[in-house]
Amino acid sequence: MPAHPSSHDIEDTDMAEQIQQLAFRSEAATASESLSGLLDILSGAQRRNREADLTGAIAVSGARYFQVLEGDEDAIQTTLARIEADPRHQNVEVVARRPVTHRSFGAWSLASPTMLPSLKLQIDLAISACDEDCDYAISLLRSVVMNQHLNGRLLAA
Repeated sequence: MPAHPSSHDIEDTDMAEQIQQLAFRSEAATASESLSGLLDILSGAQRRNREADLTGAIAVSGARYFQVLEGDEDAIQTTLARIEADPRHQNVEVVARRPVTHRSFGAWSLASPTMLPSLKLQIDLAISACDEDCDYAISLLRSVVMNQHLNGRLLAA
């Protein structure tokens, strides 16, 4: 993946492969570990996701993580099993799993936007609403990632 994806890369639709999208929420072992845990998660996950051709994003709000992964079903299942065994994640709960026609996070192996205070309540409500419908939480995360990417403020891409 290029260091700075172009808008064409971001909107690229790959119809040739069967793409799965998985969204899950989890909790940090302790609230004080959520941000330090996120940095640890990013350091290895971006490399592993690139190797497995997975894309996605992760957000942290308080002690909660919300993550979206996209790619091959087997690669997603392998990654989910690793996450479920990771002590930095507790109470892993899959909230959406579905085939999609294109990647929403196709330019990033694992993007992590900075959740500004003005967005924390909105993302918390969206994550909680995933019990009914996760589309809003996924689109909100994508819009925050896109906005921070375009403004040069994305924590990791």
